[in-house]
Amino acid sequence: MLREIRASDLPDVLRLVQANFPEENALLGWDPPAFERAARRFFRWDTRLLLGLLRLVGRPIFRMFLLERDGHPVAAALLTYAARSGYVSTVVVDPAFRRQGYARAILAACRTATARSGRRYVVLDVLDANAPARALYASLGFHSLLATTYLARAIDGAPAPVSDRVRPFRSRDAPPLVEVELAQRPGPVQDVLPFDRGQLAVPSRVVAGLGSETAAWVTPADGPPGGWIRATTSGFMAAANLTRPILAPDLAEADVDALLATATGWIAARGKRRAVVEVPEYDLRGRAALERAGFGAQFGVGTQVLDLGP
Repeated sequence: MLREIRASDLPDVLRLVQANFPEENALLGWDPPAFERAARRFFRWDTRLLLGLLRLVGRPIFRMFLLERDGHPVAAALLTYAARSGYVSTVVVDPAFRRQGYARAILAACRTATARSGRRYVVLDVLDANAPARALYASLGFHSLLATTYLARAIDGAPAPVSDRVRPFRSRDAPPLVEVELAQRPGPVQDVLPFDRGQLAVPSRVVAGLGSETAAWVTPADGPPGGWIRATTSGFMAAANLTRPILAPDLAEADVDALLATATGWIAARGKRRAVVEVPEYDLRGRAALERAGFGAQFGVGTQVLDLGP
């Protein structure tokens, strides 16, 4: 039976996630019990009411579908709604029930929900090393949109002193930073996954809902910003996350280095000992800056897209 997830399903679904994503779990240091405690906040009556109202007025945030057999979850997927697409993640199938069509069924549910929401594209990510999943998505009509690499580095020692080259991000900093990103962002990527100023802001509601902490900075400290980065920590992951830096072509290397040092220092101050960042293939300067700061490649991920038509 296909249905949406309930709070009582969380332990079973989290076990499926552990079984299906060993590489990511090892890199991020995921703590399932802590995540379950945070996720249960989304099942409170007030949160359910808000999500239901948003769906009613055509502005859904996410849905999580589940397939059960004999009363037990055997497959699940999370569908998050972006501006023009439904973004499918955490596609999991119980290893004992693979090759029985469950992945196809749950992806079909995500496709139908995306189409009904008026969005044109279905998007998902797949590890480069996961050949069976890539073959499945190709058979369903998905094609490659973007290649991304996960980079990570250890965070050692005391936090670095705050640089006078860097300051906290403010909402009025967004327009020039959006211009920098759009100048390098490939057209097909922008069409499917449009970038806008809202993605630079600190997502306080989501962060608070998950019991996390986040901050963003820009450089230079005076005048229009030419660089930006955000760092996020949570109680259910040993590693911290960096949202990859946006760097103008003419931004001084000293400003770039100060920006990364500020973000990693903030992470160190919160007791995290590893930082992880995803870098798309088109961001050559961002990757070079991260590698100069000690980040190394871990594994590759391909973003796949299915066009549902006009």
